[in-house]
Amino acid sequence: MVSGILAEHAVAVAVSITLVLFLITYLVYTPGFLFNDDPMMMLLVAGVGRVVEPTIYLNYTHVFIGSVLKHLYSITMDFPWYALYLIATLFAAHATFLYLIIKRNPCFLALLLYLVYFFLVAVNLLINLQFTISSILVSIAGFLLMVTDDDEKRVDQPAGLRSCLTTRIGVGFLLIVLGSLIRFDGMILACLLVTPVFIQRLRRPLFPAVLPPVLLLVVAVILCFGLARLNSIAYSRDSNARGFHQRNKAAIQFLNYNAERRVDPATMQRIINESGLSLNDFAMFKTWFFMNDQLYNESSLKEMVSQLPNRNVHVNFADVYDSLQTIWNDAFVHNCIVCFAFLLVLNPLNRRNRVLIIAILCLIPALVLYLIHFAKPPPPRVYFAIISYLALVPLMLAASHRFGGLSRFGHVRLGIGLLLFLVVIAHGWSAFAACHYQSRQNRINDDLYRQTIRNLDPNDHQLYFSWTGAPAWQLISPFGDLRFLENLVAPDSRQEPSTKAVLDHFGIDDIYVALSGTSDVFLVVHSGHAKYKLAHYREYMREHYEMAVTWKRVAVNPWFEVYDVAADAGDSQFE
Repeated sequence: MVSGILAEHAVAVAVSITLVLFLITYLVYTPGFLFNDDPMMMLLVAGVGRVVEPTIYLNYTHVFIGSVLKHLYSITMDFPWYALYLIATLFAAHATFLYLIIKRNPCFLALLLYLVYFFLVAVNLLINLQFTISSILVSIAGFLLMVTDDDEKRVDQPAGLRSCLTTRIGVGFLLIVLGSLIRFDGMILACLLVTPVFIQRLRRPLFPAVLPPVLLLVVAVILCFGLARLNSIAYSRDSNARGFHQRNKAAIQFLNYNAERRVDPATMQRIINESGLSLNDFAMFKTWFFMNDQLYNESSLKEMVSQLPNRNVHVNFADVYDSLQTIWNDAFVHNCIVCFAFLLVLNPLNRRNRVLIIAILCLIPALVLYLIHFAKPPPPRVYFAIISYLALVPLMLAASHRFGGLSRFGHVRLGIGLLLFLVVIAHGWSAFAACHYQSRQNRINDDLYRQTIRNLDPNDHQLYFSWTGAPAWQLISPFGDLRFLENLVAPDSRQEPSTKAVLDHFGIDDIYVALSGTSDVFLVVHSGHAKYKLAHYREYMREHYEMAVTWKRVAVNPWFEVYDVAADAGDSQFE
């Protein structure tokens, strides 16, 4: 009876249970932003903190989403629209996951096992909001809706594409598009993760039934590429945003991927000199202060990249080992692995799906190793989503529609299952304690940060130019009121659309000169980093303007320091 109700009302059950779980999570825990990226984008569309007016250009998120959020914030700033947008995408993803589990395993035990996954894995993602994670998860949900079937043994042949135009396929189509709008790269990564499922579904007996939805999936991906192109066109039509993505694509080779490590230091020094940069110019660039279009432009950056090998030939075993150890030491990864092992033991998998599990187990470390060796060690926003998908596999891709009674497990599997259940309880308690501690810290940091800004007492005639990331925006609560930032204008020290718009508003052509010659322009630096960063700035002014500068610290707190810079013939002093 329970199975029949679950199967018949799968959508309603999935949505209702997910809604209850989300409400419990956000009533018990206080969420925060995982990195600076999201609060920075939130401030851009809200029109406070980093800008003088709202903007739709969010750098990595589509202008369509930026336009919608900008409009919502113009209605009222008293509602956390950006946080709601991220939570809504996570809700859509997890409701989809539960729906697929119910359709494939319509039994009460399946719901209980989903709760194990949710509280052991999903809660961590819900209280650490990050747009890349949202993009990957909602894209995975869309791909799975389009390529999986509730009955693996069905071999009937649909008449064509028209028979595939169902609500399920339509929702999957929209979720894939949504994921690409949040972050295009997240959609691509999700596609790679679900590739083993594509391959399994395209085996010969099911091929006629699977081909039409796969063709629709291809249409969805093509549409995502088209929308990405429209986003580029929108950027090209704005004078401040024009060329951002092209320049950024070359810049991240050094800023994110440490491309200079591909050659020896002497060769890199030659490449830097030939590009017209000094070593100090390159040091400024590497620390994310590059506002000189003459030095740090697309052509000069591309020229440097073109003289380097295509991959990190100097990455050695120690680099890979250190990166993998960092990932392994994360408690979230342990929770995902424990959840995966526990759910796998309870699933009676046939040979075909054992091959699928093995393929996914090989694919995930292969992706991580690729990122480490050919790009950079993946940050948590990447591997959190990748490994959380691993924990879902035994629930959603098991061949059996029922888990069956205990007698089906055998003594060995039952013993292993009970042992893993005890491990799950231990990790669950540890995860609860960690989330509780993090929630408390989120509340404390938000209160302290608000007090810090009040103590700074900025006014809208002042410009606090921040060495990228210095204001520690990630301390802002996703649900908090943003009006305490209305008088603060603190753009980043990199060539992005919002920074250029702020400088235009203040009538500043050269921020380097403005910092040392304008009384209402201050420099914000990470606490503890001022000594070497300001030394780079001093050398930059000496090399390019033959000017000596001095500075005075006017504010300090645990996260950042504020300096008033001035032209002076004397030595600079750190206070």
